Amino acid sequence: MVKFNKCIKSWTEEQFEKRWWKLLDRFHLREVEWVQSLFEDGKYWVPTFMRDVFFAGLSTISRSESLTSSYDKYVHAETSMREFIEQYKMIVEDRYEKDAKA
Repeated sequence: MVKFNKCIKSWTEEQFEKRWWKLLDRFHLREVEWVQSLFEDGKYWVPTFMRDVFFAGLSTISRSESLTSSYDKYVHAETSMREFIEQYKMIVEDRYEKDAKA
């Protein structure tokens, strides 16, 4: 998780990509199709790509706390990177379901 957080908190797109591929190599995730799609959708969730996105008054802290509370249901300190990737899919599906109900 430390490596993942460092990756997504990259300051530039180039830095993010370099760290992303290094992370995938380290944890043998390059061939996981779902992880590849996560990278392709990075413009929707990686902070570096979202600097110019308007969030209608939702502060960075509020967004972070909202995401953290979502992760807390699925991810713990002992969660491996591979398990996190699998759990992340469930988090996204739950969020879509809640949005659809709203």
